[in-house]
Amino acid sequence: MENTFNLKQFLAEGKLLKEEFQNKNLLIINQGSDELGNMHGITASSEEDFVNQFQTMYNGGPEEFINDVVYLEIPTQDQLDKLYNMFNTITLIDHHLYPEEFFNSYSDKMKVHYDKSKCAALLTNEYFKNTGKNKDLDTLTKITDVYDLWQVENPLFDVSQNLNNFFWELGMDKFCSEIIRFNYTLPNYYPEVVKKINDKISEGIQKLEQKKLIHRFGKVTVVFTDEFFNDVLIREMMNGQDIVINAMAYGIIKVRISQYAPFSAEKKIELSRALSGVETTGHLNAFTYKMSIQTSFENIMNEIQRVIKVTYMICYVK
Repeated sequence: MENTFNLKQFLAEGKLLKEEFQNKNLLIINQGSDELGNMHGITASSEEDFVNQFQTMYNGGPEEFINDVVYLEIPTQDQLDKLYNMFNTITLIDHHLYPEEFFNSYSDKMKVHYDKSKCAALLTNEYFKNTGKNKDLDTLTKITDVYDLWQVENPLFDVSQNLNNFFWELGMDKFCSEIIRFNYTLPNYYPEVVKKINDKISEGIQKLEQKKLIHRFGKVTVVFTDEFFNDVLIREMMNGQDIVINAMAYGIIKVRISQYAPFSAEKKIELSRALSGVETTGHLNAFTYKMSIQTSFENIMNEIQRVIKVTYMICYVK
């Protein structure tokens, strides 16, 4: 799973919701089958296996909530079709970009709570009518919204970055338990932990520069790292870069486009298709893919050369 702050998971799974939502007869799926069972302590090898166990536990067909998953391509759309036939009722909570006709083939048993201007955490909190019941939880969802939609001009943007780093430092279970223990406010040791994290980040970026793992080609930056990418990304885009590319170990390539870059939506979709092989419209400014060939230093370098060449041809030459 990509290293992003998923407070939406906590909201959906009932971990940070009011007590009245925690024991509902609901199955929550977020980010695919790796999230199955987190809410109910079930270990399952497939969606069907999970549903069978869930139905045995709850003596009936559950209502399914799916939040923040893009169902635009195979196999994700196949998964949606399969899940659609498993449940009595499905509610899809999402903010990704879908074609207008995408949901036309599904009947009224699928309710779609959709707003591309809000992140899934905010939408989920609103859907459960939790907004206004706990101002501190509302604040957490707002900070998540700033992070997830990458609202760089929002005064809470730096706060959202710190909270994201704090989350990954603690891990999901401890973060949830601590937030609840402190009544949905940040723990009293939060500033100390964040300072240590930021010091580590500054040192890490300095080492990346010293080792020449950050390269700039005009308005495009390439970073070879498995750490500190978000922090490099923010710095590079603040300095006016249009595109920041991250080459990770195991052949994972991330492409991030500045909201101020002078590229049309059509060019962004074309770039995604040319590099990843998939016409991603879920997030026009961000996509990630894995190299289809064996991972090696030589193959990663060849892939990055291809990425730079294709990026310049599509974004700057055409």
